[in-house]
Amino acid sequence: MGPKRRRGRVEAGLERQMIGATHIPAAVRAGLRALAKGLDEAETSKDPDAIATAGRVYFDALEMNGLTVRLEKSESDVFADLLREIGNPVRAADTGDATDA
Repeated sequence: MGPKRRRGRVEAGLERQMIGATHIPAAVRAGLRALAKGLDEAETSKDPDAIATAGRVYFDALEMNGLTVRLEKSESDVFADLLREIGNPVRAADTGDATDA
């Protein structure tokens, strides 16, 4: 038996996500692992088309099997949103306080 293959970041993330997903049959788990491995390999190849295709297929498969990708805003994203709001002053017409000169 050879050395154990090191999992890529997508495949490792999938393993963590599937810990509580007992509703997913073993065959589907194996398919998702193969898709995750394919996305890891596409990222390693640095081929944008391969990454886009593998990513789309992988995320579609996750969604079809009830696994979601949760994108949570970090504190820095919230701060960036605040700065964007401050930088875009509200127009008087938007507040209903518009007066014609």
